[in-house]
Amino acid sequence: MQYLKQALREATSPTNIKRDLALMNRFQRVYMVIIMAVTIWAFVYTGDYSSSGWTSLITGLVLAFYLIMLASGRLTNFFWGLLTNGIWLLMSIHNHLVGDILNQGFFFVMQFVGMVAWYKQLAQQTRQ
Repeated sequence: MQYLKQALREATSPTNIKRDLALMNRFQRVYMVIIMAVTIWAFVYTGDYSSSGWTSLITGLVLAFYLIMLASGRLTNFFWGLLTNGIWLLMSIHNHLVGDILNQGFFFVMQFVGMVAWYKQLAQQTRQ
């Protein structure tokens, strides 16, 4: 339980999130812009400006941060993962999509499991 609190504090720290975003290399920044541009283009192209459409847009943009941070090996990827999975889970519940509820519920819980495992590994590396 101690690792969960510490991992959650480290993964959701605004200072760490800002630092990790600042440490992105040029390729990651270009990739991020491309992913976001395609997401925004798809949103505009479909013309779905309902609350569900806007929620999908926000989820898509947050997902871009999640994927880049995950590929970079940053602990803060779990912050973006919690946001993404939490939003998708709420949308699934709202739309009564049982399969998606189970899927996103599983991945939401696994964000905490992964966060603790990742934090333990980082703590072990810093001790050595």
